Amino acid sequence: SRHYRDNITLYRTTLAQNPACWLASYNLGLELVKLGQTTEAIELYRETLRIKPDYAEVHANLGIALSELPGGLPEGIRELEKAVQLKPELYVAKNNLANLIADDPNRTQEAIALFQDVLRNDPAHAGVRFNLGRTLLRFPSRENEALLQFEEAAQLEPDYWQAHYQIGSILIRQRREFDRAITSFEEVLRINPELAEAHFRLGQLHTYTTGNRTEAVKHLRETLRLNPRHPEAGNLLRQVDY
Repeated sequence: SRHYRDNITLYRTTLAQNPACWLASYNLGLELVKLGQTTEAIELYRETLRIKPDYAEVHANLGIALSELPGGLPEGIRELEKAVQLKPELYVAKNNLANLIADDPNRTQEAIALFQDVLRNDPAHAGVRFNLGRTLLRFPSRENEALLQFEEAAQLEPDYWQAHYQIGSILIRQRREFDRAITSFEEVLRINPELAEAHFRLGQLHTYTTGNRTEAVKHLRETLRLNPRHPEAGNLLRQVDY
């Protein structure tokens, strides 16, 4: 049998011999997306749908590809909606659709419902829990619900530093459990030690809650090392490091 250098060569050769092979079009599109060749992938997805218009997974991947292009978001959303309509159990499409519409104030509640539907199918999906929490934060009255989602995400994936960061940030905003907020930001730095804003939060917490000047100065200096233009760290350091 002929040796193909890679999958792309295989799919291109197949299409040259049989342009109506929709599966080769689709698979070639998937491979090209991995290489960042989104525009050509979109054309291949469209070609696939001309032959196989009810293939939900193609609509879903076309939607994501379109959403990454300038001005492509509205059509990307429509394609993901089509995917979910065709195959309601395609939970990855529901999650992606929810992520795309969450920023639209008119559709935030719909995004929350989609995330919740995905979690009914897969409760242990840390990324979906994080996305749901982030969306719930758009409603100040639902901040505690968001906190629960971030806590679940961090429990499911202990190295999910974004979840730990959100936990610490919410506790600071609510002016409670400062010790736990400190632990949360220390977890962030265990995983992502170069995150200037986590150092700054620890600098704040040690300045205002523990009174530990040594720790405050250490974290504020590290904030400025990582981000010399930080808007607040310099002033706070001058107050503490006297």
